[in-house]
Amino acid sequence: MSKITPLTDDKMFYHIMHINKDYLIMLIHLITNISIKSLENLEYIDTTLNEGNINNIHQRSDIVVKIKRYTINLEMNANYYKEMAVKNNSYLYSLHNQDNVEGEGYNTDRIFIQINFDKFKTYGKKLLNEYIIKEKTNNMEYPLQRLKIYHIELDYLQNKEYTKSVNKKLIQYLKILLEEEVDTLKEMSIGDKILEGVVKEMIIFGKEIPYGYRDVELEDRLMKNTFRKKGLEQGLKQGIKKGEKIGLELGMKQGMKRGMKQGIEQKSIETAKYLLSKGVEEDIILGASGISVSELNKLKESKIS
Repeated sequence: MSKITPLTDDKMFYHIMHINKDYLIMLIHLITNISIKSLENLEYIDTTLNEGNINNIHQRSDIVVKIKRYTINLEMNANYYKEMAVKNNSYLYSLHNQDNVEGEGYNTDRIFIQINFDKFKTYGKKLLNEYIIKEKTNNMEYPLQRLKIYHIELDYLQNKEYTKSVNKKLIQYLKILLEEEVDTLKEMSIGDKILEGVVKEMIIFGKEIPYGYRDVELEDRLMKNTFRKKGLEQGLKQGIKKGEKIGLELGMKQGMKRGMKQGIEQKSIETAKYLLSKGVEEDIILGASGISVSELNKLKESKIS
């Protein structure tokens, strides 16, 4: 059996979602329940986000589309890593912020949706997980609900018993994302013109990114992120070590300085006490010991008491 690069690959995912618009529309409809009629007018928008922020090494979302009331971001998450949720959430917030800037005010009508296709189990306990803001005690939905996040845990598609209770068309359209066998893809798409178009385009584009190809750009980005993280950790350790050394040296200097000062002060007081016990005049005591008048008076009072 011949294999093909699956839709869980970033390049294949991006290509198919742009070329096969009907598949994208149906997928969004099945997940969000937004009407197909509304989605037919969707337009693709620039996926580059926050380019002005030098801290963002990779700020390009997979797919972003816009219709009258909705901005929808689709993310294919083929590999899990700890910062994934933070990164994807930052995409959604960036879209929200860009919309407010473009509108020169706060747009309260537009809803921002992110759909994550996860090739692993993440946060939920089912195939389709929807996350919104709710009141903790009475579970009431936040009145100005403008952000929604979906996590589609594709791993659940392998559970035949589980999928029996889920929308059959949704299962059919999601399984296409995971399949690598060309013959199986063709069988899965029989009778559905949209899916037949998807499989046909996958086979064509698959010649440009053959099965098992190396995504050099992705590998380079991941390597840079790894080196950057290691560099930060190493820099932090070295910084702490150097800081401790500097702190120790500074502490020793300050301690020695303070100790010398205290020793001199103590010696001056002892000299003043001795001269005072011998009945030496106060002016001479002050000049010889270097203590102040108030300190001398305290010594005199302590002697009397």
